[in-house]
Amino acid sequence: MSWNSPTDDGGCRLDGYIVEYRPETATRWTRVSDEPVRDLDLVMRNLKPDVVYEFRVAAKNKAGIGAFSPSTKPTKGAEEPTGNTSLDAHPSIHPLA
Repeated sequence: MSWNSPTDDGGCRLDGYIVEYRPETATRWTRVSDEPVRDLDLVMRNLKPDVVYEFRVAAKNKAGIGAFSPSTKPTKGAEEPTGNTSLDAHPSIHPLA
């Protein structure tokens, strides 16, 4: 999957992106990694081929984690995500203390 960097970084350099996924029937999102993803794309591994997943992404900077993108269209684990695959990441723009 891939996403676009935000057009505005909220006044702080981006540290990376928080990528989350969940089975389509679940309510709870799972982070792909404890550390931000530095690239604008990611290959998801170890997904169950018969499970349908959704994915979303948010930009992270010094101020925090921004709003998450709308999720992708539901996609089987063995397929490449379709539809909304170019997700837009949004940085946090909270003022720093």
